Amino acid sequence: SGVYLISLWEDGGYDNGFDVDEYSVNSKFGADSELEELIGKAHEFDLLVGVDVVPNHVSDKNILVQNCLNGVSGYEDCLYVVSKDEAKRLTESGVPSFFGKLAYSDFGEKYVRSTFCDYHQLNLNWQSQKVQEYCREVFQNLKNIGIDFARIDCGMMLLEDVSKANPANPIACMNPVASIEAIRKV
Repeated sequence: SGVYLISLWEDGGYDNGFDVDEYSVNSKFGADSELEELIGKAHEFDLLVGVDVVPNHVSDKNILVQNCLNGVSGYEDCLYVVSKDEAKRLTESGVPSFFGKLAYSDFGEKYVRSTFCDYHQLNLNWQSQKVQEYCREVFQNLKNIGIDFARIDCGMMLLEDVSKANPANPIACMNPVASIEAIRKV
């Protein structure tokens, strides 16, 4: 009853397409017009077309990350940035990371939350207005080209509070109700 497209986005090549540089069609899959043609053909056969979106993290090349790391005004809160001492304290207290990667990535004076893929996959702060605007635009563009649904991966981590993480329970730092509300808001 549908076609599910995964790993469709421009990516940095470190995590099978999930270290997203930009939510636009990757050249290895063709141009936007080719994607729109695929969607049109699927719809002719009454098939739904969906995509995989992981809105809690992006690659270090994403515009939000670059603007935050470079101190562009208005983008300071796009990432979870802490001091070196705070990153060390949180890491030693067992703040969860996955796949054996670091919980924080070192960018000199800034330490940024990186749950999955070291500095190649940085966590976005969904409290940030710029992050919400960016994701709203991403979802609007998906709707505009005819995407029928999106599988929201890592939605439970959108509003994580790493300062309250319980090392015995990685899920304790995630609030599923709040993150679902955040997705609906966007």
